[in-house]
Amino acid sequence: MDYSKYVNHFDYKADRQAWGREEGRITALFEDDLAEAFGVTVHPKRLKLFAKAWDMGHSSGLHEVEHYYSELVELIV
Repeated sequence: MDYSKYVNHFDYKADRQAWGREEGRITALFEDDLAEAFGVTVHPKRLKLFAKAWDMGHSSGLHEVEHYYSELVELIV
């Protein structure tokens, strides 16, 4: 997966609200892309799956979130 489209280019110190909105948009885009890549776009538990993968991996980067997502998706499909 190309992670370059998930980079927040807003300056946190200059405009925290804009940075926060962009961070939310990027996270939602990432979640949508993962759901599409793993074929769970209409699954009722897709948001719970992402939340768990996010909790487990976001501190180490998006690649870790994707790793945990790929491992956990087996539980719902």
